[in-house]
Amino acid sequence: MKQKIFILILSLLTIICIIFGAYRHLRFSSTSSKAERAVKKSLGIEKDWDFGIDEYDDEDEESFDSLEMRNVEELKIEEFSEIDIDGTVLAVVVERGRDFSVSEKYSNKKLKPSYSIKNGKLYIKQPDSKKVSVVGSNGNCKIVISVPYGVVIKRLDASINVGAMELKGFDIQEGSISTNVGAISIEDMDFEKLTLRSNVGAVAVDLMKDIADYSIDVKSDVGGIVIGGKNVKRKYSQDGNTGKKLTIKTDVGGIEIK
Repeated sequence: MKQKIFILILSLLTIICIIFGAYRHLRFSSTSSKAERAVKKSLGIEKDWDFGIDEYDDEDEESFDSLEMRNVEELKIEEFSEIDIDGTVLAVVVERGRDFSVSEKYSNKKLKPSYSIKNGKLYIKQPDSKKVSVVGSNGNCKIVISVPYGVVIKRLDASINVGAMELKGFDIQEGSISTNVGAISIEDMDFEKLTLRSNVGAVAVDLMKDIADYSIDVKSDVGGIVIGGKNVKRKYSQDGNTGKKLTIKTDVGGIEIK
């Protein structure tokens, strides 16, 4: 019995160290996001935490300068219908724009992502984590992908080790997103099938249609779950009125669906 209590305490201390370390070393510039508010609501946290997603616009240069992210590149690219992202230290925003484009901001060239388009699929990839030694204030990178109005992305796959993911203002058919340490935020985006996974980080989804339209399956090992403004247990599932399906899993992090 004593051994089980000791293991439990050790596990909780490990989780706290992971969260504190991620906050201290991953200094992506951000404003309060939906995912951040989900954690505050579920865990009762009043302090402003930086979960790594900021509002991106032409007047946002100062916040990036404060992180010494002065390497800026913006490219107009050919059209694509699928997206594949493999990130090491990366904050990603995919949003509706005037055309197909990719904007990059990074503090160190070792983190500069590469991109290519093959058979209508956009590939974004950072160097392997074993080859990247920059972490903390010298290791920040953000990429913004624009999708024109009316374009429906057939499939979006994203895997990010350390960072965050925000999707807003466009539609997809299917998507699968996972972060090791980082929040996920979905807003103003219709989908048929979407799977979200975060080891350490909150997940927030603002649905375009009524919650009853979606088949939902969510689970959080450590973190509250809020569905339609109501707190539920660590697991929640429902059958929807349509074929739309949403699956969310977090190890440490709140989940909010509304």
